[in-house]
Amino acid sequence: MLRPKPLAPCLWSCRASPLAGELSDLRAREAASRRAPRLESLVWQATNLCNLRCRHCCVAQRPRIDLDTASARKVFDNIARTVEPGQVSVGISGGEPTIRRDLAEMVRHMLDAGFSGVGLASNGFLLGQHRERLDELVKAGLGSLNLSLDGPAEYHNALRRHPKAYDLAISALVHALRFYSEVLEVVVTISVSPGNFQTYPIILELLEQLGVPYVKIVAVMPYGEAEHAADLGLSDEQFVQLLENATRIRRCFDAGETPMRVSMTDDGFLGCFEGASRDGFLNCPAGVDTAAILQDGRLSACAQMTQPFSVAGDLRSESFASLWKDGFREFRNRRWLHKGMCSRCVEWRYCQGGSMHDRAADGTPLRCNALRVRRALEARARAAAGPKRVPRATAR
Repeated sequence: MLRPKPLAPCLWSCRASPLAGELSDLRAREAASRRAPRLESLVWQATNLCNLRCRHCCVAQRPRIDLDTASARKVFDNIARTVEPGQVSVGISGGEPTIRRDLAEMVRHMLDAGFSGVGLASNGFLLGQHRERLDELVKAGLGSLNLSLDGPAEYHNALRRHPKAYDLAISALVHALRFYSEVLEVVVTISVSPGNFQTYPIILELLEQLGVPYVKIVAVMPYGEAEHAADLGLSDEQFVQLLENATRIRRCFDAGETPMRVSMTDDGFLGCFEGASRDGFLNCPAGVDTAAILQDGRLSACAQMTQPFSVAGDLRSESFASLWKDGFREFRNRRWLHKGMCSRCVEWRYCQGGSMHDRAADGTPLRCNALRVRRALEARARAAAGPKRVPRATAR
């Protein structure tokens, strides 16, 4: 049972963290890697289609033109000829990638081309409905499976707009843990909004009981479908409580009190919670050591981005080598991001602009998680101090 102890109060700034020096060193190494970018992680947005209509989906609407099997194989061969594929892992996302009937064939082809490993992110619907599909994927060489589960059931089904979404995701999860825990890394991602803010710990306890080794937690962010759903966004105070709870559970794991590791996802700089609430520090690798193949064959720095500068070109007609070399200059020099609220922020030294998908087309920051942390902690400090006393005038 997860019963984390309360955290001591902390200052909002990363400068207050004992890990601030380590983070500064990391940023210096990242600057060096941006001068000599090398692909290490590749995301394939296998399709933009999905069998659910999740209210919080981060995938923005794009033309729904998926690569056929032959074209997809050629795209991966194009990349494998240019890089050292044994140093590059592939993650398959969507939409819902299990909609593709050639998915096992594509997993096998990626591994035959020399890529180091293949992982899959799924809502679990089809894998729970047709568990032999997961058997085929594992047989083809799938190495990791990331399932989404936000429950309890009533909330999960309402968020994903299907009455069987929860049961089928649980079915896929149990099947993966029961038969493939030795060969498949199983991860569960929980998306937290005001609707499940009080109940997501119930899912954490269920996942611990089921034997899930690793859980990622993400606060619903206002992009994709969620951009127009204001009721899905956490308040600043709720966001900080979420970070605090993740930090507490991580300390339980470090102390051997739970076998389940928990981490916030790599989504935005977290100020004083960097290095505490997630594995390592924020590192936005888009266009530096990570790239994405969009569903229509274009090469992007990040599958979540819609800004024009995020797309380098089309892999169906251009070589990966030229696109990788010249296509992501905006991602490899962070100085142009030092604008708007960032130009006045004392955290710039540590965050270097945060996640690129949180930027407008001109580089202006759209949102800042560290600012949310600061506002919440300063509001707590003011509440603790109580109302200011106005001295009474003394009669003479």
